[in-house]
Amino acid sequence: LIQEDGSTTVTDWECYADRGIPLFDFVFSLIADATSGTTPEHLGRFLRREGEHAHLLWGEIGRYAGAKGIADRLVIDAVPYVILKCISRESEGGEANHLRRDHYISLLDIWAGHDEASNRAR
Repeated sequence: LIQEDGSTTVTDWECYADRGIPLFDFVFSLIADATSGTTPEHLGRFLRREGEHAHLLWGEIGRYAGAKGIADRLVIDAVPYVILKCISRESEGGEANHLRRDHYISLLDIWAGHDEASNRAR
């Protein structure tokens, strides 16, 4: 868990894949943090950048994207992919039974409403 350079790493063995997608892991934790793990409506507050907590998370997006050499928007565009992947994993059963399908469907509804509002604003 502690790398040679002193940094710490946490591995989620439950859904581990030898060639996983680091963006998925980052966005999954971002969603969990934004919603406190249980409060889907907080995803909308995060997407609208409302509140100090949302601003801190947006700062983390900037740092992550900068470190990976990707656009901040790519991180946000990955949100519905991660939500759908969680719904899919839960639907398959097995070891992902901690992923509550109803919770992720609520998140997807919130994302869809946010995305629709974003498109109208353009």
